[in-house]
Amino acid sequence: MAMISRRALFKFGAGVSVAALMPGMEAAAAKGEERFSTGFPDLDAAIGGGLRGGTLTVVIGPEKSGKTAFLYKLAKANGVMDASHMGKGRSDMLSIMRQQGKAVGHLMSDSEEPATEVERLLMASNPSARNAFLHRWFKRTQEVLRESGGIFVFSVVGTYDATPNPNWLEVPEYVIALDGSRWEAKKG
Repeated sequence: MAMISRRALFKFGAGVSVAALMPGMEAAAAKGEERFSTGFPDLDAAIGGGLRGGTLTVVIGPEKSGKTAFLYKLAKANGVMDASHMGKGRSDMLSIMRQQGKAVGHLMSDSEEPATEVERLLMASNPSARNAFLHRWFKRTQEVLRESGGIFVFSVVGTYDATPNPNWLEVPEYVIALDGSRWEAKKG
């Protein structure tokens, strides 16, 4: 698996790998910043107690690798039960914030990426345009998250070690890569 600069890669036996920025994780653990559980205790422990508030996370994996199930488990672990199945795309989006101590959030599964029609046409004709779109969108999302203290998790169909390495993978604080050949989604 290719390494991304500035990141440490953690591998888990259930077909899950996580790349995370080490300096941010260490500083957050030291400050006692709010964390959002992934729903997987071993994963939470490896990344300093869960996903740090104010961060962007990307869950990447091939089709049917468990990305949607992972986001549902993450939502449930944080008390978010509000979900909509959009049936229009291949991405999932989860946003969670804490308001007065309660988790507030929403999960949209099988959603389209929030691109304009012009951006969609450009991406359809030029694969590198999607890279530029995701990079811009993720940068802006990070700005909003830093102000709100919430988290945003977005799923992407693909593989972590795809070449050439898209620059949008440098933006999220956490990249969770799922390997569908070994991932099991368990309900409950």
